[in-house]
Amino acid sequence: MITVIAKNYFRSDKIPEALDICAQLVSSTREESGCIQYDLFQDKDDSSILTFIEIWDTSKSLEKHMESEHFKKLVPLLNNLSKKEGEVNIYKKII
Repeated sequence: MITVIAKNYFRSDKIPEALDICAQLVSSTREESGCIQYDLFQDKDDSSILTFIEIWDTSKSLEKHMESEHFKKLVPLLNNLSKKEGEVNIYKKII
């Protein structure tokens, strides 16, 4: 299994728009083969921080996700709303 933690920092005035785009991304991604979990979290102290926590069955499934039409369409839209570059960490389960 592969876990992805993707932390995003949005401009405060763009949070509602970012949430709408994120909802589309979550909805489409959850339908993908190999997607075990795909959830969005909002920092409880700073609402401008939105973090995706994803679990994929294999690296290949994650690669397919990043090549999907909805990913290629929606992620650039989210990037345009960001106040700084996000952080993405990819983990493999060892225990």
